[in-house]
Amino acid sequence: MERLKLKGRIIEKYGSVRRFADHYGTTPQTVNKVIRGDFTPTGISLAGWLSVLDIPKDQAIFFFGESLEN
Repeated sequence: MERLKLKGRIIEKYGSVRRFADHYGTTPQTVNKVIRGDFTPTGISLAGWLSVLDIPKDQAIFFFGESLEN
């Protein structure tokens, strides 16, 4: 499941969802919505997530799933 990869990357880079949220300037609730697939960042927001998590743009689908294709 792609979203588990996303959570794994967040934990790997920041140690917790809360630390990532604090660093990125959002709430843990928003991060958890993205992890669950209830919300997918787009445009500038997606670029920000990819940047702070060191995910190359061409690998985004592996972390954010098929929702990026829509």
